[in-house]
Amino acid sequence: MKAALQYLKQADIIGVIVSGLCIIHCIITPFVVIALGLTSHNHHPLFSWHGLFLICALIALFLSIKGAAKGVKIILWISFICMAVGMIFEHLGGAFKVILYIGSIGLIIGHIKNYLQHHKSH
Repeated sequence: MKAALQYLKQADIIGVIVSGLCIIHCIITPFVVIALGLTSHNHHPLFSWHGLFLICALIALFLSIKGAAKGVKIILWISFICMAVGMIFEHLGGAFKVILYIGSIGLIIGHIKNYLQHHKSH
């Protein structure tokens, strides 16, 4: 049981890190593109940071929700959906970037809440 609890805490830590890196990537990339004088921000067709962030966030989500309180599960799922929708439709405008940021911040908050609840209960 103790090993399982440690596993869940690590999943929450990974979730916070992945969501944080996603926000950092989204904020810094436009400045890097401008600083380098690039006219567009193209992703390699076989590799996408967005896809990598989504996969890592989804794995952390699935691992974290085991034994999580219902409220935390709802926060994590809604936040993940917001982040995914924001990433998929980001090219359509600023509103989707805001949804992406809200989703990422929600995931960070949800993982921290879940981590603290597991830490308190054991």
